[in-house]
Amino acid sequence: MQSTLKFSVLILVFPWILLIASCKKDKPATSQVLTTSGVYGITETTATSGGSITGEGKSAITARGICWGTTSSPVVTGNKTTDGSGSGTFVSYLAGLQPGTTYYIRSYGTSNEGSSYGNEKSFTTHSVVTNSKLNVYPALPGNKFMSDRYEVSVGSNNEFQSSYVYKDPNNDFRWFTLWPSRGVYLTKENHFTTFSFTGEMTVKIKLPLRPNISTVVVRPLSKNLSATISGNTISVSLSAPANFYVEIDGEEKYPLFIFANPLELLVPSPTDPNVIYFAPGIHEIGISGGPMQNIPAGKTVYLAGGAYVKGVLKTNGATATTSFRGRGILSGIDIPGYSAYNPMIGAGGGTVRVEGIIIDDAPQGYQGIIAYGTGCVLENVKMISWAMESDAGSLGPNSLIKNCFYKINDDIIKATQPGMLYKDNIIWQQMNGTVICLGWMSITQGINNTVSGLDIIGCDVAQITSPTAQVMGIIKLVNSNGATYKNMTFENIRIEKGPYMLIGISIKQTDPGWTDNVNYNKGLGSIDGILFRNISMPAIPIRKSYFNGNGYVTPSSTGDIKNITFENVSFGGTRLTELNSTDFIIRTGNTFNFTYK
Repeated sequence: MQSTLKFSVLILVFPWILLIASCKKDKPATSQVLTTSGVYGITETTATSGGSITGEGKSAITARGICWGTTSSPVVTGNKTTDGSGSGTFVSYLAGLQPGTTYYIRSYGTSNEGSSYGNEKSFTTHSVVTNSKLNVYPALPGNKFMSDRYEVSVGSNNEFQSSYVYKDPNNDFRWFTLWPSRGVYLTKENHFTTFSFTGEMTVKIKLPLRPNISTVVVRPLSKNLSATISGNTISVSLSAPANFYVEIDGEEKYPLFIFANPLELLVPSPTDPNVIYFAPGIHEIGISGGPMQNIPAGKTVYLAGGAYVKGVLKTNGATATTSFRGRGILSGIDIPGYSAYNPMIGAGGGTVRVEGIIIDDAPQGYQGIIAYGTGCVLENVKMISWAMESDAGSLGPNSLIKNCFYKINDDIIKATQPGMLYKDNIIWQQMNGTVICLGWMSITQGINNTVSGLDIIGCDVAQITSPTAQVMGIIKLVNSNGATYKNMTFENIRIEKGPYMLIGISIKQTDPGWTDNVNYNKGLGSIDGILFRNISMPAIPIRKSYFNGNGYVTPSSTGDIKNITFENVSFGGTRLTELNSTDFIIRTGNTFNFTYK
């Protein structure tokens, strides 16, 4: 009887034990505080948000991001982004949305204790516009800087408007006097035009000095833009905004770039006191000491289409977010001399949002955009320059850079701050610097960074044939200098020209020409966890990739390179595997756990 009673009690209690255990397993990690950021950059199918996680939980956050749905209180079992791990702030890029739809979003953090959520926000995507609308922009006074090689018109239904084509010749004497052996590989001129539209448009490109055209390639190839030829005129059909390069008869020395922008939303009024408005025409603003180098943070600086602003734009350095946008051009064409690490757009420790503008002809030492505030956003920004050390610039942690175009002459993508996201950008690599820079003397922490979607449409440096030349590859770490790099992803990289070298990573610099610099030879820092996924190139690079884990072991760093994964990486059509890895990669020093998939 006693035994039967015990068994009966067990039967009654056991379900409750299971229920309690189940509840404990799904208990949210509520000791962290989660906050959902506002939503911006809304289009018909995409939007940008993010959030922050603060506080100490019982267990570490293993995944974080934004979850979304069309009903309130979305959860992680539905649509979500994954934007790193641990506490801190992060940026989330939402894609695959439906036009004209209201969405609800929440930040989330997942640990062994379960998932916690932040406050809820909502937004509505833009509706699809079925009719076409086109904005072309005025010519500069006296047809200043006008191309003598190309004529472009845009329209539909046999109604076309001329789009002003700019010409930017390569007048940087340094390449021809200081480094003439490299200068010959650069293009001779850049030509570009910019307009905005929605719906469907045809771009007509005429070469008035030529009787006919034989071949045309529209790059990047991933855009799948087709072209037709009639005599000396090319026609390209567009159904969505795109930045692209038209390669005509295999000639690369005089490229034409088409910047087909989306229509602008909420164009500011010239009389708005919170807006600094540059109308069409040429404006001289200087480079120091003027009002445009002391802009109150929090303002909007608007460059209208057809505006050509010569000089430098800087805020007063306060932390408020400053917006720079429009369809105009910021040019450094007449800035004299050399200035190390001076920006064309600068905000000090503030945050910036830059959209749509063109930054052209930054002189030597001037970088595109420098702003060290958290959560900067660059969208559809175009940078073109010839000078050495004309880097793209530096941004603060958790910044988003998407749909941008670069043809500059130094380091472009700087994945050196935590939580950086580079999404769907286009690059023409010239002679100086690297496409993706992981470090250069400064002590930074490259953690949870992602470069996803990158088209390399030109590669001047690939014309060098020496396998020991002192030049950069696509992904380069000059030296770690005490930094820790971990949990980084480089994926969906399509290299159409070149490269000279894919990857060159050393904890302590060993390349010829750099070893005599003490700043490159400290040998401090480490790399733990990089994923290279879906990377292709048309030919085998001149120089093999290398990983040199030659750093020093200290209390704060291990000096090695480990946990490196290659997934679907191919060289000239040959997929990288463990068996053939030595044909493409050199490993020296302390390098561990390399995986090939």
